[in-house]
This record gives sequence, C-alpha cells and structure tokens, in this order.
Amino acid sequence: MNRFENILVALDLNSGETEHLDVAAELAQRTQAALSLAYILPNKDLQGGLDIALKAQATELLEKHREELSKRGIEKVSVHLQRGEIVQSLLQIAKSTDADVIVLFEKHAETKHLVSLLVKKIIRVAPIPVWAVLKGSKKAIKKILCPVDCSPASKEALKVALDIARLYEAQVHTLLVYEPITHVPTLVKANLQEVNREGYAQAEQQFAAFLQVFDSKALSNELFQGEARAKILESLAGYDLLVMGTTGRTGISRFVMGSVTEAVISNATCSFVTTHAQTLLPERLEEEISQIEFHMKVTATLLNAQKPKEAIKELVECLRIDPFYVPAMLKLVGAYEQQGDVHRAKQCRRQAENILERLWGKTLTDEIIKDFASR
Repeated sequence: MNRFENILVALDLNSGETEHLDVAAELAQRTQAALSLAYILPNKDLQGGLDIALKAQATELLEKHREELSKRGIEKVSVHLQRGEIVQSLLQIAKSTDADVIVLFEKHAETKHLVSLLVKKIIRVAPIPVWAVLKGSKKAIKKILCPVDCSPASKEALKVALDIARLYEAQVHTLLVYEPITHVPTLVKANLQEVNREGYAQAEQQFAAFLQVFDSKALSNELFQGEARAKILESLAGYDLLVMGTTGRTGISRFVMGSVTEAVISNATCSFVTTHAQTLLPERLEEEISQIEFHMKVTATLLNAQKPKEAIKELVECLRIDPFYVPAMLKLVGAYEQQGDVHRAKQCRRQAENILERLWGKTLTDEIIKDFASR
C-alpha cells in the first residue's frame, strides 16, 4: 500500500522558496501521487487594489507551478486558493483533498532561528504527517534518523520512516534514549543507582520487543542513556532526514516525545517529518492501563508474600506512569506499614487524601480504602 497518495504543498508568495515543492514533486514521482498546491490569502481584505493584485499574483504563481510540474510528468495537480486563517485553511484543504502529508518550507537552518510558530502550530494540530523542508538541506535522502520511545506514537513514526526509506532506497537508524531518574518523591525510599540499572535493563528488553515487529534490512538501532534531546541532536549529524512522533510516553523511558520532538526539530540541521499520534491516543491509554494493571497485580502478590520492599518498587512504577493514581498510593500505605515505616505510610495517606479532595471532592473513608485495596 502506498502511504503517500495525496500530497499537499503549502506555498508562500513572499518567500518565493520552492525547495519544498521540489521535494514534494520528487515524492509524487516516486509514488505516482496527486499533488495539491495551496496558497492562503490574508483573512481580511487589503485596502485599495492590493487585495486584487495579491489574488492575481497568487493565481499566476499557482498556475505557473502547475505547468512546471506537468512538464516534469506530474499530471495529477490541483491548485487551491483560499482566504482565511492559515492553519485552519490548510487543514480544510488537507481534508478536502484527502491529503496523506503536508509539505512545508522552513528556513531556520539558515537563519539559526527556532522553528517558526506557524510551523509548530501546524505540526501540533495536523492529523497527518508534516514534512518540513529546511532551506539549504540535502535533497538526496539516504540516511534517516528515527528516535523512538517504544510508544504507539513512535511506532507510527518508525513505520513512516521505513516507508520513506523504501521509496528512496535509504537506511533508517532508530535510537532509544533511557533518561535516568535523578530524584524521587521524598515519601519514597529508593536506591537511584539500582533503580536506573534496572530501568536501563528494562529499556533494553522493551526496545528489543518493540523492534521485533519491524522486519527490515534497512533498519539499525542503538540504545543510549542520558538526556533525550541532547543525545538525539548529537546523533543527528550526517543524516538527511529526521522522523519523529509528536506525542507519546512510556513508564520505562520517561521519554515525552511531544516536548522532546519540539526541542529537537528547533535545532535540527536537516529536513524533518513529524507524525501525529492523535488517532493513537486510545491505544496509548490502553498500553498505560495495562502497565498499571500488571504492576498492581505483582504488588498484590508481593504483599501477600510479605515482601513490602519489592512491592514498593512496583508501586513506584505505577506512580511514574500516573502520579495521581490513588490506588497505588494507598497500596504504598499498606506496604510501608508492613515494612514498619509508619511515618512514610502517613505521608502516602495524606497525599492520597489531598488528591481525592482536590480532584474529586471526596474525603478518604474506610469504604474508599477498602474499595481501592481490592484493586
């Protein structure tokens, strides 16, 4: 199945840049896709004859590009001239043309500015991949970098990266960054060195399981430990394209792809593709719920076996996934009481009471404790 059957290109009359149009045209040639060229006029009418002149100039530009694309053998080209707010108008055109990707121009590689607010906004709200072509970046795509966090969002990003690699006969290198824990809530006693050693080992296992579904000779992988943004940017040198998911989170890596992706693309030295995980939200929530259920079941077994220390580790994992999960806090109360640490048991109970009262307007009662204890 061809992922890119309909390509939307956003044109800018002021910049006059066409590098992104060249990239879109090459993609269309490789996939036999339809190209849609969009130009968005200002939302408000300009004074005098400026509005008429601008509209005429934009129409001329669109037709010029259509003719040039036709000479390159791309016959399925449509033009769209629309007035309105840029982001909303682009999304409307993307929906009406059934676009699979939006191709934009981004000049920050030359100006050393961060990604424009407009591009950021489009990336955040677009339900389809956004391909931002940086000014002066390489056009030949031979090496693709795809950082992941083993979430459904990064799974989708890696699928897109491999699809692009097949089209351009390129190689994909995927990497996972385990960010070590540097502090924990004061109510939890933990040996951070031991926790991070175990966390890294779990990240290795999770990464291996994540990659099992991707059977491709074009794929290589690497696991790092450190600060995600810095490690990804260090690894980016020499790559022609970056592909990242825009949201995603796992309990093990603590890698939040929304904020990390924004930080990375703002400093990227090559063009980048972002994939949106909005449609994957139910899958991500299901994954997190499954992780919490697993840790809570293990906790119950450990507490029954009078192993509170091991149970506390499982409950800490639950609270890393969801810091407001009251059942885990109340299980911590029982675990610390079993361990003889009355002070920490009281701290956990107060924290659970505070969350219940502030978020749900409920007071912690024996009935609620009994209900949560059974989970």
